[in-house]
Amino acid sequence: YVAAKEAAKEASISLYNVHSYFYSQTDPDVLIIDEAHLLPDVLQECLTSRIWHFKDPYPRFEQNLDVAAWLEKRIQALSPDKTDAAVKTTVKYKRLLKSFDDAMPHFFLEDKFEDYRGREERVLLIRPKNFTSFAHKIFRPGLKKIILMSATLSEESVVQLGLWNERWTLLDGPSPIEKTRQPIYFRPVAAMTQKKIVTSIEPVCKEIT
Repeated sequence: YVAAKEAAKEASISLYNVHSYFYSQTDPDVLIIDEAHLLPDVLQECLTSRIWHFKDPYPRFEQNLDVAAWLEKRIQALSPDKTDAAVKTTVKYKRLLKSFDDAMPHFFLEDKFEDYRGREERVLLIRPKNFTSFAHKIFRPGLKKIILMSATLSEESVVQLGLWNERWTLLDGPSPIEKTRQPIYFRPVAAMTQKKIVTSIEPVCKEIT
């Protein structure tokens, strides 16, 4: 893995999935992204921080300022603890607090239940509202050209990605698929959660055959 990352830095052409590129140190001249309509959701997930209630019980928060105050208290409480878990949590909370200080209005909170290794657990999600403040993480300064490829890309996507003020062109062509062959059918036959994905395979196969 490490060797592949180093080789990618020196290569003239490199192929990544979005997550790998987001966390890479490469600085390309040209960036081509296929299925670019998925990019806002992928970026939001990459930029989302999670605090699991069973790991560090937190209260109900009304606004971002409440989270920032709680993080400061937890950093102070955890700092004397030199165990690996406490050190990692402290580093995470400091990084999150700095993000709040830099762009607090650009985050929103979700307190919900999510799957955690096969069980439902309460979790606080701290998500970015938009990517204008974070676009530099993927659209880096050295880029000379960005090509976003998608059948469903829109001007709204350009706004979401923080590229509205750049010089850009939207190229739109007719679909090669006839309209009579383009219907979309919504048939909720199964759930794709980690707990149910195995038992969902059979009903999905029956539905599509």
